[in-house]
Formats: sequence, structure tokens, C-alpha cells
Amino acid sequence: MERVRTLIVADLPPVRAGLSALLRRDETMLVVGESSARRETVAFALKAGRVDVVLLDAASSSPEALKLTLEALSGVGPHPALVVIGEQPAREFPTLAASDWLPGWGYFLRDKGDGAIQLAAALRAAALGTIVLDRHLRLGASLVPAPALAEDLTPREREVLALLALGLPNKQIATKLGVTPHTAKFHVAQILHKLGAESRTEAVTQAVRRGLVTL
Repeated sequence: MERVRTLIVADLPPVRAGLSALLRRDETMLVVGESSARRETVAFALKAGRVDVVLLDAASSSPEALKLTLEALSGVGPHPALVVIGEQPAREFPTLAASDWLPGWGYFLRDKGDGAIQLAAALRAAALGTIVLDRHLRLGASLVPAPALAEDLTPREREVLALLALGLPNKQIATKLGVTPHTAKFHVAQILHKLGAESRTEAVTQAVRRGLVTL
């Protein structure tokens, strides 16, 4: 299995060293660099070699860390995914969720996850183009920029939506729920219609912004 090439970004050197040591415990992770949360240093690190995902510890960095990191990411192509370590309340979440040009992204709460295993899983999922939210994350109304749904999703549609967020195709969704692929396809179409989305990825993004999906 090809390892996920990860760039660690945080203002404090001890935090960067700690995250690096944590990820090195997982054989699927490859830490390719460390950087402070300054636009210039992040940009320089990104140009040094291929990066699949950037891990930003916003909880230990300046309030401008996410903004500066996103600016650096926007200047390279293809864009790496981005996973942010934050705290409650999740002040960085609206900015992160609005960055729909990211191929994949996630929000991971400091001291609320399950250590290296959970963090590595979030990084792998984001690198594959998935939106990943810490299961402990609570999104207040002030953090959800999108309007309420015109129509409520049914319990079954919410189940399908959660599986969509995991990146599963219709056939696997059908198997998980014990329904036919045709039924799964119908539910996906209904979800896209209710969310006003044109694609599965856009549907998941809209759902995350509304706080409908957590992983």
C-alpha cells in the first residue's frame, strides 16, 4: 500500500514534533515535512515534493493559521487535502467548509479523538477525497453557513447520506442497507434533489455544512 504523504503544519515546534512522532507509528503514513503556519513557509514546503494531505494544528497556532495555509494550498496544483485539528467551539469550521476547491478535508478535535489510529484514518480518508468530521464535533447554528433544508431527509435517506460521506458507491450502499441497487440509486437521487446538489460530492459537502453528517 502506498503511504499517505503528509505535511505537518503548526506554529509550535514541539507540537509539530509530537504530531510527527504520532503519525510515524502508523505504517500507512509518511511524514514528508513540517512547517510553521505561515503562508511562505507552507508554500515552500509544498513545493519541496508531493504532498497528499496537510495536517494543520490550528488549536496551537495563530488565529490566521487556517487562512494562511489555505492561501498557500491554493497556489499549488493539484491541491492536497487538508485536515485541521481544532477545538470546541469549532471556529475554523465555516472557513474550512466553504473551501469547496479542496479535494478532501476534515476537522479533528484535539484530545477528543482516539490517537494515532483515528487521526491516520482521517488523513487517509481526506487524501482519497472524503469529508471527515470528528465524531465528537458539535456544530451550533452559528457555525453552519448553509440554509435549512427545504424538505427534511427521511431516516433512510440520512443512512444513505452517511454512507455517501464514506465514499461508497450505490452497489455497496445497497449491500450495507439490504436493499436493491435500484433502491439505493433512488435514495441518492432524492438526497441530491433535496440538498440542491448536482453531484454526490456536492451533496456530502452541503450535508456537512448543515451538520447532517459526522464521521
